Amino acid sequence: MKKLPFLVILLSVFLLSCQQEKQTVTISEADLAARKKAKKIRNNINKLLPKAMEKANVDAWLVLCRGIDNDPLADQIGGENVVETTAFIFFHDGRAFRSLVLAPQSEVQALRDLRIHDKVMPVREGYPADFAAANFLINKNMERIAINTSYTNPIADGLSYTQRIKLEELFIDQKDKLVSSTELVDAWLAADSSK
Repeated sequence: MKKLPFLVILLSVFLLSCQQEKQTVTISEADLAARKKAKKIRNNINKLLPKAMEKANVDAWLVLCRGIDNDPLADQIGGENVVETTAFIFFHDGRAFRSLVLAPQSEVQALRDLRIHDKVMPVREGYPADFAAANFLINKNMERIAINTSYTNPIADGLSYTQRIKLEELFIDQKDKLVSSTELVDAWLAADSSK
């Protein structure tokens, strides 16, 4: 009989240790804010940007983001935290509007985790994102490609002079396809501010 209380205690301890603990997941305010921002960016890209591109009569929009002296629109497309040059391409593929990010391997997972873009693809080591973007756009045979250069809107003027020259060299005899993003950016930001 003296062993019975001991066995009851031992059995109780065993059963309690086998019972799964209820786990509660807490999300910090910063995480909630980041998720809300990503959702807003995704919504603006998927719902407002196609209309702005149509209004501006462009087939694609190429934005190059980089860590130092980033594009003024980086935080509107989810590129504000990239360190290495990363290409963001927005286009209609004939069936649907798409967003594609071509990024160095070191940037890929963080950009995928944001869940903003349809596809985030790594570029090969030693293969710059701008080169990959130009190759993609040339192969897609896009006729009018908006790039962030502007004489009138500083927000639409994110490319450095060197980046602009390099893009023109990459497009070789098709550099006339590169157009200012001024009209596109004006239409997109106007639609966003009215919401």
